[in-house]
Amino acid sequence: MWIHTPRVCSRSESQSSWRGQSYAVLALFDEAVAWLADDETKRLGVPLLRVDCYGGGQGDLVRFYESAGYRRTETIKVKEWPGQILERRFVSS
Repeated sequence: MWIHTPRVCSRSESQSSWRGQSYAVLALFDEAVAWLADDETKRLGVPLLRVDCYGGGQGDLVRFYESAGYRRTETIKVKEWPGQILERRFVSS
């Protein structure tokens, strides 16, 4: 697991490999990644974590991140890929 400064990444090269995949599997993957990122962010004492995700469709992935405590910050578009940047602040303990 690694933490880096926020940047916009194009997924156009890998997007075709995601087509046809089960949304249930993708949801489990996203949940695991979100949990690991949150855990590592807290462990390192980083106060802010930003993520980008697919912002199109019915908005299910964006709502997932919102339910995990993230809030929307920016809507982006990379070529034809609609994205959403979200952030979550962590309190130091």
